[in-house]
Amino acid sequence: PFAGRFFGPRHYWLGFTEYLRVPHVAHFAGVPDLLLQVLELDGVAVSQRMRAFNDRSFRQSRRFWSRVLADFLRAPRVERGRPKTPRPVLQFTTTYGRGFCWWGTLDPGRCCPAPPPQPGSDPGCFNDYFTYHRCCVMSLRLPRLDDAACSYLPDRNGSAVVEGALMTRGPAGGPWRSPLEGRPWVHAAPSREEPFAFLWDEKCGGTTFMFGLKHSVWKLGKLRSSYLLTAPGSPVVIGSHFYLKAFEPEVRRQFEVVAGHFDWRLLHEGLDCRSRQAMRCLVLVRNPVDRFVSYYLERSDKRFEREVTGNRSIDNWADAELRRYLMWVSRERLRYTGRETGTLCNVENILCLDRVRTRASHYPDLRRVGHSENRETDRFRFLGGPLNRLAWMLDPEGADPRLAIWRLRRCVVGLQNEDREGFRRVMGWHFPWIHELRRPPRANSPPGAAPRPFVAGNKQTHSPGVRGRLSRSARDIIAQFNWR
Repeated sequence: PFAGRFFGPRHYWLGFTEYLRVPHVAHFAGVPDLLLQVLELDGVAVSQRMRAFNDRSFRQSRRFWSRVLADFLRAPRVERGRPKTPRPVLQFTTTYGRGFCWWGTLDPGRCCPAPPPQPGSDPGCFNDYFTYHRCCVMSLRLPRLDDAACSYLPDRNGSAVVEGALMTRGPAGGPWRSPLEGRPWVHAAPSREEPFAFLWDEKCGGTTFMFGLKHSVWKLGKLRSSYLLTAPGSPVVIGSHFYLKAFEPEVRRQFEVVAGHFDWRLLHEGLDCRSRQAMRCLVLVRNPVDRFVSYYLERSDKRFEREVTGNRSIDNWADAELRRYLMWVSRERLRYTGRETGTLCNVENILCLDRVRTRASHYPDLRRVGHSENRETDRFRFLGGPLNRLAWMLDPEGADPRLAIWRLRRCVVGLQNEDREGFRRVMGWHFPWIHELRRPPRANSPPGAAPRPFVAGNKQTHSPGVRGRLSRSARDIIAQFNWR
């Protein structure tokens, strides 16, 4: 290698070495130049600059490989010799019988052959509530949640993807751009290209937040292009599969703001992520112990207190009693009546799963209907109960915590209950159009002080006080219950 004929190859490969590519490495032209540089060398400063460069390179590498590994985790796993799992098909019925949509001369034979405005459709069959999609489309096929499918550009027909063409359109670099990568993005206003989705996890301050959100959407003049739970004139849809059943795909593609008790499927076919430039989502979280205590105090029937603990409140239970109760209300042990909102029924929207026609293999919760006595109230079993609700919301197919963490990083996360000032600053940066954030009134507010609309519906519970009286071991048990 030291022969003269190898000078050319050595010069070529030298350009790829760290001696020439890494900054802050000094070069000298000869021994005199080397000695002069040694005399003037500030070793501490050079070491600090090298360390800063190494730290920056490490952060870039970690971000890159985190995205690569996340893509591998999201990629479909195909095993040779095994057939692909069929996509689940859900069958629906109306709450008050199969013929709820029909009266007088209206019937499926007259109204359902073709959706309006296609030829052969009858415009007199439907109105704003009794739509073709609600009354005639009684089955729903759920596609697999593949985040990578929304990272490619669709072709002109919208049925395929352009191989190797990563979605980079839009100011934020695609639909799954994390607010933690690079300069945090700013969502100036919701639009069809960049919609806003609020994934509402219960007992995290969502009711309070919805007051400000609805007012801000109204001031933007976007109520007609939004779906907001409990907004006037809107059906009360709870649960992603009931949302997909209630609104036809053409309507969902026009939504600019959607907020409610939905899961990650909302950001896929619920808002059709493949037709959007970017997806902006918000998730509110809360201390898991505070959240569970608040959930228990508001929704439990206190039967366990009466029959097992001798009317002692949860903060006075022994650790063994607490473990027994948490096992009693775990997701896999809850039994259903078939009326539970968000899972088997959406009574508020006059829709339920057809338990006769839907296969239990396609919706496993059907196996737990009516087999034994029901524990807790229907409201306690809302959306499957309190166990692992955040993980199920982010990964409705399996509650995988790794996948849930990756998806949570795609959203802005707010701690409204624990850090209100920080929450207001975060919202002011990422979502400046949601400007109706108000501080809660203090207990010693002067007489006649104007009420603040942002907290108009907030219920004052004593869950922080109960949590403060819990023993450290009880708090640890509840925290572990939330991550089983």
